[in-house]
Amino acid sequence: EEVISDIEQQMLLDALRATNWNKTEAARLLKMSFRSFRYKLSKYDIKIYTIGAGAKGEVYYPVETMFGTQYKQIQSDIDEELLTEVAENTEGQYFRATNTKALREIYNKISKMEKVRIEVKEFVKYKELYFNYVLTALILLVFSFILEKFWLSRIPG
Repeated sequence: EEVISDIEQQMLLDALRATNWNKTEAARLLKMSFRSFRYKLSKYDIKIYTIGAGAKGEVYYPVETMFGTQYKQIQSDIDEELLTEVAENTEGQYFRATNTKALREIYNKISKMEKVRIEVKEFVKYKELYFNYVLTALILLVFSFILEKFWLSRIPG
């Protein structure tokens, strides 16, 4: 049952990624009702935290040209409404990071909120090594028996 749960969770996440985190489309992709899809997300406690990263307004963006990489100003448009909706629909949270320090703080905050207990299954494979020693001992025993019966018995003692 645990394997089935893991597979089902992975299918939910794969469908979300394939549909750019659109739950309605993900449910349609998996051929299930939206209500069932939301139930599965809550059943497996799948929360989506979204982060809008980048400065607001115009930003410099690297563009490859025939003269190499050049930086051009482009408008930074982040659909914060969509990111907020995606996060709230899965009981997650939307964050906005305008610099590297803020992004690092957001990751730390998410890490503190979502402590995950990791279970490690350990398998040990044993290889029996005694067979070579037993075979060697058996050969020596037979050899000593042959020596005692046929060769050592002819020496007068």
